[in-house]
Amino acid sequence: MNRREEYQDLMAKLETIPDSDPVGKAIQRRQRERRMWKPLISVAAVLFLFVGMVNLSPTVSAACREIPLLKELVELLTFNPSLRVAVENDYIQLVGQEQSSAGITARVEHLIVDQKQVDIFYTLDSDRYTAMDATPEIRDIHGDYVPAGVSSGSFGAENGDLRRITVDFVEEDVPEALELTLKIHDNGSMIKEEPLISVDTDLPPEISEPLWIAEFVFLLEFDPQFTEQGRTVALNRTVELDGQKITVTDMEIYPSHIRINVEEDETNTAWLVSLRFYLELENGLRIETISNGITATGSVENPAMTSYRAESSFFYDADCIRLVITGADFLQKDRETIHIDLTNLTSDPLPQGVALWEAKHTTQGWILRFRVEETDLNHVQVLSSDYYDEAGSEWHMNRFSSSILYDEETMEEIKGWTEESFYLDGYQQNEVWCKVNYTHFWAPDSPVEVELIASE
Repeated sequence: MNRREEYQDLMAKLETIPDSDPVGKAIQRRQRERRMWKPLISVAAVLFLFVGMVNLSPTVSAACREIPLLKELVELLTFNPSLRVAVENDYIQLVGQEQSSAGITARVEHLIVDQKQVDIFYTLDSDRYTAMDATPEIRDIHGDYVPAGVSSGSFGAENGDLRRITVDFVEEDVPEALELTLKIHDNGSMIKEEPLISVDTDLPPEISEPLWIAEFVFLLEFDPQFTEQGRTVALNRTVELDGQKITVTDMEIYPSHIRINVEEDETNTAWLVSLRFYLELENGLRIETISNGITATGSVENPAMTSYRAESSFFYDADCIRLVITGADFLQKDRETIHIDLTNLTSDPLPQGVALWEAKHTTQGWILRFRVEETDLNHVQVLSSDYYDEAGSEWHMNRFSSSILYDEETMEEIKGWTEESFYLDGYQQNEVWCKVNYTHFWAPDSPVEVELIASE
């Protein structure tokens, strides 16, 4: 049975709701009304129906359990406001492509796609592995990598769980089609020992690549009615944040998200590297920033972040949107790189609320540990992945970790602080020059409000 047949079968089950179920009867009435006015009702509308009713009717819930994907989609949409509203408005493209290899079945279920972003929902299932991770690669139809950011949240997912990949295009629009490669690796849960597809033995265990157990390649073709959705509103509103002039140049509104694009004045002494804000519609509805996926993008020319993501107002028909800025993070232009003496544990001035705690030399290189004061402001990793040696040669960090801080004697948690560890694998020199991601935080006494007129 294919995906569309599953939905039709589900609808047939819903139409047999007993007389004793008043909520179910209300669903039937709504279905009949929809069929009268819109005979070619889309499958997405069925999903919308479930978002509102799955927790109310035992009959509906039982039907959901018979098609686990629907139930998982309902649960997933709870934490993705823009995508949830998109589905409620029939905005979803069904795919249903399935491939099997090495005892694993990968299935791309459906897409939410617009002019600038693609959200891919897929599942992995296996009788051989209890848990798997997937590393996605996105290419165009010619096999070349595309200029887009990719965010994947598959870590920790179990067999059959619905997983999500977000592909975010910055300058270019979403093309007519993309090639998705899923590289699957075991998460330490092999049921039956099988040969691996490839093993990378050139690197030490601490930095070796995952061992791929399967690889799947899907060609995803997008419906033009989705890829053409989106609009840009010119704004040119200038505000001053912590003495730095920032111009909100325009706002891009898409079904999956909003982009707030900014430019910095050439006379600014610091780069804007993070912006804390929310959007408020004319009816008082508050739209938050993206919390699960790509939150901002910038330029390779400097550290500034120039495009910030928020949930979407696309389906709310709003004539006015207010940008409310509650804080920002900055990187002073004369403090982009700090020098650290690894043997003496000294450094140039560190970012606000950061202390250099340990520099440990191992056969694999150096481990740098910082203690970071927890506040409502700092949400940015201390160091960038790039660092330099005395000769100015560039090195790149592949590993980073953040953990709760404990007292070594009592093993009690030290409240108000976290520990960030950076691994300089292969680095054997005693001095290093590291790029920092910020120098200080800023919060105004009262929020900075900017009116953004969304109507053209």
